[in-house]
Amino acid sequence: TQTGNQVSGTLSGSATGSFEGTWDGQVATGLINLTIDGSSLTLAFGIEPNETGLILALAEIDPQTQETKMDTLTSFEYQRIAQNQNANPLAANPLNPNPLTQQARFAGTFSNENLSLSLSPSANGYEGSLVVSGQSFSVSAQEQGDQLIATFGSGFSFSASLQGNTLTLTSDGESYQLERQGNAVNPNPLANSSSPSQNLAGSEIQANKQYQAGEQISSSVTGVSFTIPQGFIGAYEPNEQVFGLIAQDQSSLILVEAASNATANELASAVLEEIVVSFGEDAQASLVADPTQQGDILRITYNINGSTLHAAARQGNQGNALVFVGYSANANISQMVDELIGSSTLSSPQTDNAPLALGGTDFYSNSNSNYFSPGGVGDGSMAGSTERYYTFCSNGSYGFQYSSETFMSVEGAGSMSSTDGDTHQGEWHLTRTLMGDLSLILKARDGRFFAPKLEQVPEGFVIDGYLYQASGSQQCN
Repeated sequence: TQTGNQVSGTLSGSATGSFEGTWDGQVATGLINLTIDGSSLTLAFGIEPNETGLILALAEIDPQTQETKMDTLTSFEYQRIAQNQNANPLAANPLNPNPLTQQARFAGTFSNENLSLSLSPSANGYEGSLVVSGQSFSVSAQEQGDQLIATFGSGFSFSASLQGNTLTLTSDGESYQLERQGNAVNPNPLANSSSPSQNLAGSEIQANKQYQAGEQISSSVTGVSFTIPQGFIGAYEPNEQVFGLIAQDQSSLILVEAASNATANELASAVLEEIVVSFGEDAQASLVADPTQQGDILRITYNINGSTLHAAARQGNQGNALVFVGYSANANISQMVDELIGSSTLSSPQTDNAPLALGGTDFYSNSNSNYFSPGGVGDGSMAGSTERYYTFCSNGSYGFQYSSETFMSVEGAGSMSSTDGDTHQGEWHLTRTLMGDLSLILKARDGRFFAPKLEQVPEGFVIDGYLYQASGSQQCN
């Protein structure tokens, strides 16, 4: 717990005890008293929050000299979880494969200036042809998870992944990006309402404008439109980059987001992850029912702090998606969200999903910090350095590396250091959100999912709130 700049807490498990210290806005330092197997000892501690939780550094204090025994320095990394340890199941365990895209999602024709791949569903997966510089090869392929594994010609092979309408084909270490030709294939008849030939109705959404019940509004950038429900008013908040529907009696809130180039699962996962984090780690959250898929609509319901959080996301057949997330103590919030998503319209997005040529680019961000909290025992200082790297390749792959080092000194207890880091690699693409803002979609190979916002500013690029400098990549093009 924290009161002002004072922090305190308890430990349980194989070791029990309590700690007290001070917080200067960046790091907490102090002393901790532990009991392990009936023995008592006093340790110096330092706690530094990071992107996923916190790092706890501990070192024993000599009972005679009161000096820190540096050979006992140990650091631990803790992941942030809700109090009841119920994480967002969409983000932690996404629906994979998505039933919408599972139904012959690789069927169709994909091409660029040199290659053309045509696939049709068959009893064993897919059959078709690959045309390379005018020469045609027969293709036989099967889906394996998110990938398409194929053979062609005289024993050659390739793998492919699909993001929106862009197919990334890899063979013998070389990757190629192909675009779907014609309308995206969607064998689900319920998804015909999102036909690209259907014009969007309603006025174009604007920032800082209040919309009344019954007004129909649209986002041509993402190809979606919806109607403000009765008893609600709506407005777009630029700072939060989210459109909110607020009940006139203040009893309910519905958040709206859309993406020009994302699956319903990706969009719902990103929005729900942000919402769960906003409630804080002390939120009482529980999953009411497992995610369900009906037609082109994905649904999931939570109970958070005694109120209902219900999300419904809809997949468009042009690679776009729309999601509504309602939160209220009223039991009818789920029905209202379902009615909103059912009455919405999805059409072809009118935008360029890749206005920035990020392929073949390295992004670098670093920060150094020094803090000092004067006083007696329990106070101290901290110095830290953090570096972040992104590499984006034109074949749709990316890499990310994060490292942080922190040195802490506690008055009367000595000093300690800790390190933190993370790496992940996978596939990337860009999307536009409701008002045309850019966002990255990152699908890591280890199963994690990230959707950091991206903005180009005079000083460089801001990715997820951190300023990066860009340069030509030395690793890929």
